[in-house]
Amino acid sequence: MPEFTYLTMSFHENGKLKEIETDGTTEDNAAAKEMYDKYLENQPADTPEPVISPTIREVGEKYLAVWQEENPNGAPSAINYKKNAPKFFAFINDDLPVNDITRDHINKFYNDIMDLPARLHTTQKYDTVRYLEDIEAITTASEQKVGTSARTNYLKELRQILDFAMQEQYIRHNVARAFKPPRELSNTKDNQKREAFSNEDLKSIFDSEFFLNGWQGKTPKDQTLYWMFVLGLYTGARMGELLFLTRSAIIECPEHGTYINIENEIDDDGAAIRTVKNRNSIRQVPIHPTIIKLGFLDFLNQTDPSHQYIFPIIKKYSTTTRNTFSANSSKLLQEFGAHEKMKKVYHSFRHTLITHAVQNAGIKIEVVSTLTGHIEQSETLKLTSSVTYLKDYPVDVIKRHVVDKIQYGLEIEK
Repeated sequence: MPEFTYLTMSFHENGKLKEIETDGTTEDNAAAKEMYDKYLENQPADTPEPVISPTIREVGEKYLAVWQEENPNGAPSAINYKKNAPKFFAFINDDLPVNDITRDHINKFYNDIMDLPARLHTTQKYDTVRYLEDIEAITTASEQKVGTSARTNYLKELRQILDFAMQEQYIRHNVARAFKPPRELSNTKDNQKREAFSNEDLKSIFDSEFFLNGWQGKTPKDQTLYWMFVLGLYTGARMGELLFLTRSAIIECPEHGTYINIENEIDDDGAAIRTVKNRNSIRQVPIHPTIIKLGFLDFLNQTDPSHQYIFPIIKKYSTTTRNTFSANSSKLLQEFGAHEKMKKVYHSFRHTLITHAVQNAGIKIEVVSTLTGHIEQSETLKLTSSVTYLKDYPVDVIKRHVVDKIQYGLEIEK
């Protein structure tokens, strides 16, 4: 009985790829081998060895070098994405030869990249790390992870790197081009996933010793966290609007009461001191009685009057400062058991005020917008479309019809 061993041999002859597939019988295999040996006998003695496929990191490095040569003034952000796409891919799938990469590897890359630290490429402790399990061992829970927009950019760069691999004839097909992100993932923005805090969350946060013991005696970092949480809950303002508040933004008015003037502010050189999201975010926000009761004005009076910002730890307007506070706030929320990745974060204070005002206090959403500014559809379950806030309402009217009606039943309010 013949032995069945299927063989497939591929070689180039007269510039064309020739393949021999046998039917598996010993006789047919022998005939195929004889044909292949004859082919080898006719090759020059110096026939080069077959090209070994480089790994994704090796191709990525070569691609980046070519791209930088063609784009000497390329944006640092673009360079970072091109540099780190193959690095992140290798962390998730190993540093595979590019001709071994399948659609399943691309899918795993897309689904798992959001578990990696966003600052993987700039944080020193990750410099020598090459494997995913080593990253997980030294990553803290409070570190910001890769977001959905960054994930889209990394997938785009991975496609371009594999396009380059095709040009270099390392691969025949770019499997990343065939990959289509799931619609429910690719079309979902980060802020559409965020949720309001529940009553239990609010009690675990604000009925804790951290808040019941007051702001005095805390470190500057903890004082910032204390007041940012209180301000966020009772103003519904965004993190950036509050974190970079200047002393001049706090207005004490005998006629209308104390309020916060939220607007863009630049220095004499045109550099940003603080910014707002858009023109519909410029507004005047009355300060809630609970904020006054907790000693906010006393806090302002005891800080250095020559310091531009109300929080001593803020030195200048920067994304790095914002990201550091975001990480610190998430860490504190975790300590209170009120944090959920991408869902319950600092921005949830804004969702909480809007949802509470509409559902519990019975305030019309358009009226709530006089306090919070433009409201996105994602910021409350009551909305079917975005709401542009009603402009030019007097501060005392906003205070009377919105701010004074906001009560959560917390110990700090008593």
